[in-house]
Amino acid sequence: MFVKGFNVFPREVEEVILTHQSVGMVGVVGAPDAHTGGERLVAFVVPRTGEKVNAAEIYAHCASRLVGYKCPTEVRVVAQLPVTGAQKVDRMALRRACVEQELTS
Repeated sequence: MFVKGFNVFPREVEEVILTHQSVGMVGVVGAPDAHTGGERLVAFVVPRTGEKVNAAEIYAHCASRLVGYKCPTEVRVVAQLPVTGAQKVDRMALRRACVEQELTS
């Protein structure tokens, strides 16, 4: 995906977020950005069992390890992520959730 004219690989961002001690699962997708006409990064984060995590922690964690354009502009803490039949994160479902929210906003 392209963010601010730069190519960003969601897996790279996910790997950084997964290094946070309270994160159990993560999915990063590109969502339409009405302001730039491009895409913005949205991270869906599932805390580890018994842990709590908030968006501000994830922003700070990413900012200390990634260049600015690779940091998510939105972090959503969720109870679980949709998965495919192969038990991989269903990025298409996450992207649809972003687009639907954009349409209702």
